[in-house]
Amino acid sequence: MLHFTCDRCKRPIDTDNELRYSIQVRVEVCMGCYRSPSQEDIDPLDRVADELQLLQDDADDVHAARLHSGHGFDLCSGCYRAYLKNPLAREMPLPMGFSEN
Repeated sequence: MLHFTCDRCKRPIDTDNELRYSIQVRVEVCMGCYRSPSQEDIDPLDRVADELQLLQDDADDVHAARLHSGHGFDLCSGCYRAYLKNPLAREMPLPMGFSEN
């Protein structure tokens, strides 16, 4: 018999009586390209070729293997609802109220 535990609250999930949500998270890191004003005279195709060469040079690097990663998580019903409200698990900002002075 398979046993599932919620990866968020660590509570056992009874799959006979409740739903188990399997969340698949995929993270991709892409190199951004910023053109400073001093680079306006550089040919865009040359710049792309240079960036592609840098990526090819780093292909054997350990960090290049970490550009794409994925993880799977099992969540109980309550944690799934909390995840939908705040998928990045960031602190929710407090509402600001201003006086009417």
